[in-house]
Amino acid sequence: MDRRILFVVMPWHLLHYPSLGVGILSSIVRDHAADRPWGVETLYANIRWAEFLDERTGGRIGPDKHKLLGEDLFFQAVGEWVFTSALYDEPEWRVDAYREQFRGLDKQFDEIVASGIQIVGLTSVFQQNVPCLSLAKRLKRKAPDIKILISRS
Repeated sequence: MDRRILFVVMPWHLLHYPSLGVGILSSIVRDHAADRPWGVETLYANIRWAEFLDERTGGRIGPDKHKLLGEDLFFQAVGEWVFTSALYDEPEWRVDAYREQFRGLDKQFDEIVASGIQIVGLTSVFQQNVPCLSLAKRLKRKAPDIKILISRS
């Protein structure tokens, strides 16, 4: 299969529910591309992000705190704030506060680039907007041939 698409469920999506939008889009792509099928993959980056936070903080930001930051405080945009430095290319913004907590996030980005994916579809709703735009910007910079789709989930 030479055509591959990756749907990414971005950080701060609910941990206990799959993305309905990604499920529907995956099914449509599989069902309506019979002449030249697509390989469809899904990456639940929200789960990897939650695991990363739990591990890096020694459990201080576990699933309960993830819910607080990503869902309960979304009107305060805490989830967006976390990814702001990545979007605006201000790597020194809050470096001292985040250096130890968020080291190693490039691994997931590098995996996407190295995978040979031609299209990356990103979810974007509420606190996923800045993480989504940050990933799209980095992907276009590192792998300009990858097509980026952004969908409200």
